[in-house]
Amino acid sequence: QVPNENIRQGVIDINYVGYGWSPDELSILIPYPDRIRVLRDEIFATAGSVSPLTPGNQLERMALEGARISVQNGSNNSDLARRPANYLTARGAIVVEVIEAGQRDTKTKIIDHSGRPFAVQYLVSMLGIETRQISFEYDPSAPADIEVILGEEWAANNNLP
Repeated sequence: QVPNENIRQGVIDINYVGYGWSPDELSILIPYPDRIRVLRDEIFATAGSVSPLTPGNQLERMALEGARISVQNGSNNSDLARRPANYLTARGAIVVEVIEAGQRDTKTKIIDHSGRPFAVQYLVSMLGIETRQISFEYDPSAPADIEVILGEEWAANNNLP
């Protein structure tokens, strides 16, 4: 008995989840909680937000999340990973390793092993990469929560101070 104009609808689609793999190689969806909360509030709230979004700016949310980050050089430019690792550490990130990647890559990649959306979001913004360069490979036993593999294009075009 609710009029159609008073009914709101929404769909949790690819804008609200990322694709990933479970440890046993099953394809899984990893939710972006803050995006889903915004959609929920748009559908169910009549005024204001039902609950607050995660507080702070992008850098503060990344630091609060406490993601362990591995910065890897996937380019032919020797010691490329050191400068971004120092940059991240100075901003509160937990960089657990700075190494040469096992292979060379033309494009920079981010691999999220434990669902750290705020750290991934910060890294995407900092590195200036596209979301298609992110992969989710759930692995709670990985030595780092997130791997950043710097590719040739980033070596040629990075703008870190």
